[in-house]
Amino acid sequence: KPGPSKWRVRADACYAWLYPLSAGAAARAGQGGAPRLEALDAPRWIASIQIVCYHMYHSEEGYAKYSTWMACWTQLFFLLSGFV
Repeated sequence: KPGPSKWRVRADACYAWLYPLSAGAAARAGQGGAPRLEALDAPRWIASIQIVCYHMYHSEEGYAKYSTWMACWTQLFFLLSGFV
């Protein structure tokens, strides 16, 4: 059985270079990847739901006070996305 083509080897090397923390890239390159921080999935999910609620209900009368600090949820979401 022949090995992978030279294009497949180059594509895998390029993918591993572009996405160094990806588990798939690490597996293809023969390395161990960075562990997934599953404990951050729930806070990230909550932040994303808060962002969706803001976009859906920002003009509702009772929601106006609550929506004034919604930028915090967006920043938290992007912060957590960088680690997950």
